[in-house]
Amino acid sequence: MNVDRVIRQNISDQQTAIAALQAGEIDYFETPPADLYPMIGSDPNLELQVLNKPGLDVCLRLNHLQKPFDNLKARQALIDQEAFMRVMSPDPKYSSTALSIFGEWDSLLQRREYTVDKNGSDPDRAGQLFQEAGYNGKKVVILQH
Repeated sequence: MNVDRVIRQNISDQQTAIAALQAGEIDYFETPPADLYPMIGSDPNLELQVLNKPGLDVCLRLNHLQKPFDNLKARQALIDQEAFMRVMSPDPKYSSTALSIFGEWDSLLQRREYTVDKNGSDPDRAGQLFQEAGYNGKKVVILQH
């Protein structure tokens, strides 16, 4: 598609960006937050599409200076990719797990040293590791960048 011009706007507030999209003030919102997918999906004038077929790598960085992740066992308990993706994108249409740090589309996926065990999730073992780490169930703050 050819266009005469493209104007890139930075709308820092995501609710404001969605409102601008609904009002027709903007035509495209590159990365709406997952918690707003239902709002977008319920608007008959909007369409949510996955345009980046290979996907994105999402990393979880733990502050190993703060409890409970100052304990190695608590960090080891976080292995469940599917649970992590449900937090990042509750609708499975818009997310998937990966076997490789290079993505599902990369030829390095075939090399075992670059892959992770997708079936390695064990909630009971994770709970045991958290218990061994002394985690008491206190809420953990998650920051999204």
